[in-house]
Amino acid sequence: MIQNIGIFNMSAVQIPEIPTGLNLSQPVGGEHIIIEWNIVPGAAGYRLKRNPAYYTDHWVEVFDIIINTLNNIYHDDIQEEGPLNSGDTIIYKVCAYNDAGDSLYSEEVHIHWTD
Repeated sequence: MIQNIGIFNMSAVQIPEIPTGLNLSQPVGGEHIIIEWNIVPGAAGYRLKRNPAYYTDHWVEVFDIIINTLNNIYHDDIQEEGPLNSGDTIIYKVCAYNDAGDSLYSEEVHIHWTD
């Protein structure tokens, strides 16, 4: 008896690479912080976390959203959550995710709030 064995091309989904190029800016004092990073191939979305200096080792998830390749920029309205003083340090990191899981988080990047 001859059996017909089909060959399937099953591409396993891989955990995305760690996002790179995390960049922070605050073009206008007293307003939001703009966060940008490089697109990660195969990512379905990103998780962005921040740690204001006054939280001391307490990471806050800023957003967890499915992103398309046109949206790797986020405007963080952190000042709406509480007062910030000029010179306060805010730290950010980002990871990519898909159906296979989460990447490791990027290197932490710091910015100093300006009024």
